[in-house]
Amino acid sequence: MELANAITQQENSLKYAMEMPVSTSITIPEIELSTVTAVAQLQDSININNRTEYKLMQTQQNLLGLQKKACKAEY
Repeated sequence: MELANAITQQENSLKYAMEMPVSTSITIPEIELSTVTAVAQLQDSININNRTEYKLMQTQQNLLGLQKKACKAEY
C-alpha cells in the first residue's frame, strides 16, 4: 500500500513539474536494462572535481575544520 502511494506521489510530482493537470493520466514506459547501463557508463566519465557544488562542499568542509581547530585552540 505504501509503495502504491509513493508511486502516485512521484507521478503527481512529475505532473506538477511538467505543469500538467493532476487528473491527466500518464504512462511511464519500461526501461530496458541496456539503457540503464549505458547511462551508468556515461556518469563514470563525468569529472565531479570541476563541479561548482563539489568545490563549494570542499570549501565548507575546510572551513569547518578550521573552525574546529580554532575552538580547540581557545581552550
